[in-house]
Amino acid sequence: MKCKRRTYSSGNHSKEFPVFVRTLIVCCISRVLFEILAQWHCVLFQLRLNSIKKLSTIALALGVERTRKELIPFLTGMRL
Repeated sequence: MKCKRRTYSSGNHSKEFPVFVRTLIVCCISRVLFEILAQWHCVLFQLRLNSIKKLSTIALALGVERTRKELIPFLTGMRL
């Protein structure tokens, strides 16, 4: 099975770019984007985890009444 080839002329030189080279480039770019998104997801998860760890400190600072009236409704209304 032969690869489809396109020829692009630039002055006196002729260059051939096989389809598999373009496919390889797209695959590499996709892989890099996937890695970036995976790292970003990890960072967001860590930020959420750190926030959850600090909830007890915030609740203690607010006190029982304000935690019930303000913090809990705020947290239940959030989309996590």
